[in-house]
Parts: sequence; C-alpha cells; structure tokens
Amino acid sequence: MKVLRFLYFTLFAIVFVEYIKAEDNISETSSRPIIIKFKSPIPQTALSQNILPNPSQRSVAFNFIKYDRPIANQKNINQSKIKFGINRIHYFKNSSSISDSEIVSMLRSDPLVEYVLIQPIFKINEVPNDALWSDQVSYMNALNFPEAWDIVKAEEGSVVIAVVDDAVDWTHEDLIDNIWSNPKEIADNGIDDDNNGFIDDIRGWNFTDNSNNPKLNGVSHGTTTATAASASTDNAIGIAGAAWNAKIMAITAKCGDSEYICYTSEGVIYAAENGADIINASYGSVYEGITIPEQDAAYAFSEDVYGYATSLGTLVVSSAGNSGLDSDYTLHLPAAVREVLSVGGVQGPEPNLVYTSTAYGISVDVYSPSTAVRTGTLGNAYTSSWGTSFGSPIAAGIAALTKTKFPNYTPAELQAKLRISTTPLSGTGQWSGKLGKGRINALLAVSETTSPSMQIQNVRLYDNGDDLFYNGETVYAEVSFVNYLNDAKNVIISLSSDNENIVILSDDYSTNSIAKNDTITHTFSFSPNLSTINQEALLLFSIQADEYNDRFVKEIMLNPPPILNHNTGKTQVSITETGNIGFTEFSGSYGQGFIYNGKNFLFEGGLIIASSPTKVSDALRSEGDGRSADFSVQENSKMGKFYGKDQPVKEIGITSITDQSALNSNKVNVTQYTYADSNKINDDFVIFKYKISSSDNEFLSDIYTGLFFDWDLNEDATDYAGFDSNRLMGYVSNSQGNPTELIGVMILSDNYGQNAMNYRSIDNPTDIYGGDSGDGFTNAEKFQFMSGGLRTGSLNATDVSTISSVGPLFINKGDTAEVAFAIVGGNSSQEFLDNADNAKKLWVETLSPNPNQAPTFVNTVDPYYKIISVEKLELDLKANDPDNDQLKYSIIESGDIAEIDESSGKFVFQPRIEFDGQFKFRVLVSDGQISAIQSFTVIVEKALYDISNAYENPFNPMNGNTQIDFQLPETTKLNIVIYNAIGQSVKNIPSSEYQPGKYTFNWNGKDDNGSMVSSGIYFISFESKFDTSVKKIAVIR
Repeated sequence: MKVLRFLYFTLFAIVFVEYIKAEDNISETSSRPIIIKFKSPIPQTALSQNILPNPSQRSVAFNFIKYDRPIANQKNINQSKIKFGINRIHYFKNSSSISDSEIVSMLRSDPLVEYVLIQPIFKINEVPNDALWSDQVSYMNALNFPEAWDIVKAEEGSVVIAVVDDAVDWTHEDLIDNIWSNPKEIADNGIDDDNNGFIDDIRGWNFTDNSNNPKLNGVSHGTTTATAASASTDNAIGIAGAAWNAKIMAITAKCGDSEYICYTSEGVIYAAENGADIINASYGSVYEGITIPEQDAAYAFSEDVYGYATSLGTLVVSSAGNSGLDSDYTLHLPAAVREVLSVGGVQGPEPNLVYTSTAYGISVDVYSPSTAVRTGTLGNAYTSSWGTSFGSPIAAGIAALTKTKFPNYTPAELQAKLRISTTPLSGTGQWSGKLGKGRINALLAVSETTSPSMQIQNVRLYDNGDDLFYNGETVYAEVSFVNYLNDAKNVIISLSSDNENIVILSDDYSTNSIAKNDTITHTFSFSPNLSTINQEALLLFSIQADEYNDRFVKEIMLNPPPILNHNTGKTQVSITETGNIGFTEFSGSYGQGFIYNGKNFLFEGGLIIASSPTKVSDALRSEGDGRSADFSVQENSKMGKFYGKDQPVKEIGITSITDQSALNSNKVNVTQYTYADSNKINDDFVIFKYKISSSDNEFLSDIYTGLFFDWDLNEDATDYAGFDSNRLMGYVSNSQGNPTELIGVMILSDNYGQNAMNYRSIDNPTDIYGGDSGDGFTNAEKFQFMSGGLRTGSLNATDVSTISSVGPLFINKGDTAEVAFAIVGGNSSQEFLDNADNAKKLWVETLSPNPNQAPTFVNTVDPYYKIISVEKLELDLKANDPDNDQLKYSIIESGDIAEIDESSGKFVFQPRIEFDGQFKFRVLVSDGQISAIQSFTVIVEKALYDISNAYENPFNPMNGNTQIDFQLPETTKLNIVIYNAIGQSVKNIPSSEYQPGKYTFNWNGKDDNGSMVSSGIYFISFESKFDTSVKKIAVIR
C-alpha cells in the first residue's frame, strides 16, 4: 500500500535542523555532495566552468560549490531519462566554509533549480541479533515456499536481482554460483565494451571505490541480504535463497568508512540501465523534524530515481524500516515512493505476530519475516539476522519467482500481483488496521488469479485556488486509479478519514466494471472542521470489488500557517500570524522571504518583544537547535489584506497576535500593520507598524519592540553592515565600496527620543553560533542586542544579522504604544538613501502625519533623597506634552506607600514610623499613547528620640535666635524650661503634645515677662517620657 505524498513546493531550506533522520536518528557525519536538479538541461562543460544562463539572476551559492559529476551516465540519453529528468540531475561539492544546509537554502530560490538537496545517506535496516534464536525459526513453510518452488524456480528463467547495499561478498560459497555476469562486457580488458560508462563491470559495480569489485573487506550486510534473496539452492550446502537461484547483480554503495550507504541513487540507476528485473533496497531514512522543502526535495528526488528505474522495467523492493513509526504519517524513503514495493516485518512463522521495531501503516504494502532470518555472512559462514532488511530480500525473492512465472509482467503489474498475494494480518494496539495488505505468500504470488489489483496513480487536491486547506472550505480530491491483472467487477470506492473533524461531502464512486489496465478518475470532496493549526490527517480511499478489497491513504496538512504576501512590483515580502516576517521559519518554509528586484535577501526575520533577559517573546531560532513559538493569533482575529483607491497605499496588511501562551509571557497584544505601495517612488520598501498594549489590562514596564533579520545578500553569506545615524537605519550591503545590493531597517518611531532607539549589527558566527559556548540564539542574547542603545559599529565580510528596536517603553493600563519600521532596498548607496527618505516621507506625510510626541518632565529629580521615617517628601513631578494632550500621572513602582495627584503630578511620600531602608519609586506620566518615566530612590532612616545641641551658641539675642532641633519617634508630651546658672526658671514653655516628627525650638533670649535676659550661662531642659535632656547655652550681650 502506498501513501501518496502531497508535495509543497517552496523555495528555501532550514539551516539548523539535521537534514536526514534515519531509523536510529543518524547524524550528518561529514560534508556530502549537493544534488541539484535543473529545470532545463545544462551542458556539463558549462556546469564545470560555472557558466550558467542569466548570470545576474543566479544565486550567489553557485560561487561556493564546485561541479562534480552527473548522477547517471550521460552517454546514452533515452526517453525515460528525459521524462524523469535524470539527465538534469547533477552532483556538486561544497568548496566554501559555508554549511551545506545554508547553500541548499540559497539554491532553492534560484530560478534554474527545480530542487536541491544534500545527498541522502541511508541506514541499512538491520538490528542486532542473538544467534541462539537461529534454531527457532521456520518461516519458509509459513510463506509456502516449497509449494511455490513446485510451480516455478527463478533458475528456470533469466531474472536478475540487483542488491544495492554496503557491499556483497560475491565469493561466498553459497552465492558465487548465482552472481550475475554482464553479457556485454569482456572481463579485465580495461575497455568499456558495452559503453555504459563502467569499465569491466562483470558482476556489478563498487561505487564506494569506483571499481568493478563489489566486495569490501569486513562489510557483511549486503552479503546477508543477497543470500536471503538468492543463495544457491539445492546445492547441499548453506541455506536456500527465496528465489531459488535468481542471478544477483552486486552493487556496492557504502559511504567510505562510515556505517551508512550513500551511493544508492547511482546504484539503482546502474541496476536498471543494466537490465536488473528486481532491485532489493534494504535501506532507508526517516524524514521527520525537517522543513517541508527538505521533505519535498527528498521525495521528488526519490520519485525521479525510482520512477526512472521503474520505467526501464525494474521493480524496486524496499524495507519499510525499523523505526517503529507509522509510515502513514512519517516519510520513509525510498519505501514511500509509489513505484516501490515496501516491506514491513513480522516475526517468523507466527500468523499475526508483528516485528516490534517495524515501520507500519496502511502505506506499507506487504509484510515479511524479519526475525532470525537465516543468511550467509563473511568467511563462508552463516548467521541469523534481524530487521526489515531481511524481510525485504525474501519479498524480492518472491518477486523474482513471480517474474519468472509471469515474464511479461510490467513492474506495476508485478507490484500489483505481490500486493494481492498476501495473508491478512490482524494487528492490535498501534498496529490495528495498520498492516497493509498482510503477510506476503509465495504460493499465491506464483499462482494464477482472477482478482484485479488497483493502484492509485495520482491524487490532485485543490480548493479555492491557493492549495492551502483551511477550516470550513470545500476541498476536492481528484483521484486516478489504474486497474491491473484482471477486470474489476462491482467496484465501490469510498472516501473517509482518520480525523473525525473532516466532513466528507461527496458520495461513493461505483461502477459495474473497470477493465484490465483501464484508468478511472473521480473527484471526491470534503471539508475540514477544525481550528488547530498545522493539523495532519489521512484521507483513506477504500475499494470494494468482487474478489478484491484494498485501501490507500494520502497524508494532508490542514490549516497550515496563514501567509499574506505583499508585492509592490519591485519588493515582495510575506507576513504571518506568528510574528515571523518572510517565512514561517527559516528560508524555505512557508513564505517568499524578502525579495528585492527578483532576489530573496532574507534567511530569517521576525518580531521580538522583550522586557528582560528572561522575558523575551518571539518566533525565531532559540537555544540550541530550538525555535521559539511565543506568538499566536488573538481570539476572534484573522489576518487580512486590504486594497483600493481609498487606501493611502496599494496594500495594507493587518494581523493581531498575542504572547499570552508564551512560557514567560510579556502579556502583550500586538496589532501589526504593513504598508506596501506600487507607486514608483514607494516601491522599494515596506513599512511595518506595531500597536502594543497589555493583554490583561495591566501596566507594561520596560517593553522593547524590535525586528530581527538574518540577511544573506552575497552567495557566501559574507556581507557588510553599517548604520546611518541621520536616518536611524541599520543596513547590510554586498560590498564595502560601491555596493550594488543594500537592504536596511529604518526606525520610523523617532518621536520616543534618542534614548529609546536601539540598534545592533550581529556577527552570526561569533555572536550567535559561537556565543554562549555555541548554544544557539538565547533569550539573554536577544535582549542584550535589542536593549543596548545605538551600537553603530560596522561589520565586514561576515554572516550578518541586524536587530533594530524601540524601548524601553512604559505602557499604562488601557494605553497603546505605536512603533514603526521601514524595510528598504536599493541597488546603489545613493538610491538606497533616496528610497529610505521616500519611506520616511510616506510615513510622516501620509501614514503618520502628526505623530504623537512623548511628554517630558519639567524638573529633573535627584537620584537619591534622604529622610527619616517621620518626615514627609513632596516633589513636583509636573510634565509638559508637546501635543497638549491631557496627561495622567501614576506611580508604577512602590505605589502602595506613596501618593501622586494624577492630574498635577504632585508626589507625596510619608513613610511609616517603622520604615528603615531604601525605597525605589518610578513615576509614569502618560498622554494615552506614549509614557515617560522618572525614577528615584528615597533612603529612609528610622526616627529616634534625639535632641541636638543648640546653635548659635553662644548667641547674642540682639542679632537673632538660638535654636535646638529635636525629633520624636512617637506621640508624646514635652515640657521645655530654661534655667539660669543658679537654677531659677526664666522661661517656661507650656507643656503640649507633639506628634512624631522633626521639630526646631527657637529662643529669642527673653524671659516669661518678655524682658531680655542678661549675659550668662543658661540651661534648656527638654522633659518627656523618654528622659530629661539639658542643653547648655551662653548668652552674650
């Protein structure tokens, strides 16, 4: 059963995600060739000299790669090669220090390129085994091999099984007699007799060593699979191969000294072009956790290679893999290719015991024993082997028997026959209903049948024209089926889904008869009824007919991330509902990037809102290989684009997002407005405006709002960065002097003042890839880069990113702040500056003709004030507003212990008696949009009972008073009495009650009668519940 992959053809690839994940999540071990399929044939001489059509439109990445070779021999160009474009597929090698993934990302946007990918590497589908199991397996009888051999043996015909594997020991005692011999080649004469591009390829070819000896020392996997398929049978030694003496074409595809195989494509093409009837492919990779363009390229490449092999009359049989994953949802290659017979694993002769590590699914065609399979191995030895690697050659052997019995079968008919030659399997748990057509049966395969066997040839999904399937819309599935082997009678084809939220709108298709080899096409319809973004689902096509039933699945993506594209004619950019700009992730995901004059300059871009190193909201790359996903669409909101003569520009995009779902949210709501105009004076830029408010109606403090962009202007991603202080614009250019390509981000919101402007050019290799011990783009780095003021230093010849931001902003409850940027392009320095001035002009004169100005405080406060706990601090924090907006004052830090008049700005702080320490205050004034902050600290010392010494002392009453300061920590009665030197009371202040606080007692030198006292010594006594304190003074007249 084959799952038909729906290819999303997009432009670029991701840099930081591992390209291939095989059965055991293999890692990229070294730089591998880059495969490019061109849209039109290009001569090898032109490729080798890097002479390509329309050089001004070429990706710079072509300067970083060197032509290696074509994928297949170009001497004999046949129609199949042309049909599948094999003649347009070429290998290149990375000749630069740029990563393979980044080069692939660049090349995907080149108009010459149909697809590009790093050479796939595959894990051989084998798992460790225990020799003690070898005596417990009797799978040959379970598959009815003896009965099948009674009908036909491969030795009765001329069937050739090509084994594309790590290596094949063709000298093995139980294999040597069944090794294919190239009838058109003369051994050891050093001549390519058959003109196939390979000299003396008598037994096959060794692509690892580029030699004619398929044997490699110490490498056994290919020998085990070859013997499982067709060890010499009935020769009194060793084991019996499944095919009973089919010939083995040995093809070595190992990746040097690694455990992987990588020359599989060359091996498959070689086998097909040299007459192999069957190819056994006991290898595979799982493509998960990578971008859609990477999956698209890998699948398209596999379709080309294996489709080409099929067109030459070869059936490829491939192990489904040992991933344990559902192949209906996970791309396994090459098993997922429609023309390939995929083989899952069961445990030996047990009727319904599934091999626990097998990949499974409706899309896996058949199942074959994959435990304790007896095979030959190195040194003329024998062993028991585990894994779908060994179920596949058993099925390939059955294919060889079937081809011998029915020699006129095409590969499609042979595949169809093998799919119906099965015993149904009843799985439980995850395998329930997920075991394809069942366990393959040799006897059924070589027996005559009256059953038809149908195969999906094509599925075309379409809707309202954008090929993106969203909730509530009607989607159509135009399906073509081919009927093989026999006429199909009383056929009913129905559509269903594994997702209950897919509503089927169309009726079943039914017909009395479909003739052999006829194709029928029918259109079904359905409607998604779900709100989840990026929801995978399966369409299940079920067939019922006389003597036949079958199922096929197609994986689809519902509610993909919405994209809105702006196009001024000269400038194109995509916006999203996740804060990303250009692409939903890296270049190559959904979106068209930022294209200027036909060339994409952007690798990644997006909005960042942050208030601290730990509170950073964005949708960009993050720590390690991770990616942030902090923004989501606001409830009851949908992205839209508006056109029309009544608009100030040709296109206005609007999307409203929030970071409420972020792990450490800033609790912001953001509405993004984008402005793009096709007027010639405005077509070199796009303006982005953001309105930011609190998502929970609370005060927002220290908010920084910025745009991050990773630009790649030059093909090698080594660009130049600078800053124009007059325009508040950071920019990147393709050369230091006389640049011909420039891109910049200009801060338009200069109304917040110079101190709120921030810019940083980022040296990616040092600041991101190498910073923080190479742990990716951390939140701390993002905040540091966007909050450090205007850092205007330049960068030369490096991989550049830029970040421009406005902040800190303080947004009061119910207020909205507005921040705007222009992304500007140009093809010369002067043109670039002129375009930036035009963007500013459009902003100032049309889009924001009267920008709100920030209020400013009239008086600058001191950073520190010092009082005791019984004192009151009063400050006048009045502000002026240039727009004469009504101002509102509030205390945003320590507001519970102080007061401010919200209309006048009068600040009052009366500490409580127990206060002792530092208290930080931040006072905000807002005009409803923009706020300003005054910050200061009050040092409060706890009040004590204290009587200071008198001053002036001595004093002359004729010249003024003497005074004594005192402070009281609590309410108390206080008696003040002045005595002369002989103890007589001369002045008695009536006892009174004092509140806590600081006081000053003044004495003018007069007694109770109002007469001036004479010169001498006097004593002033302060009597309270605390104590009696006496201060000595001298009066001099």
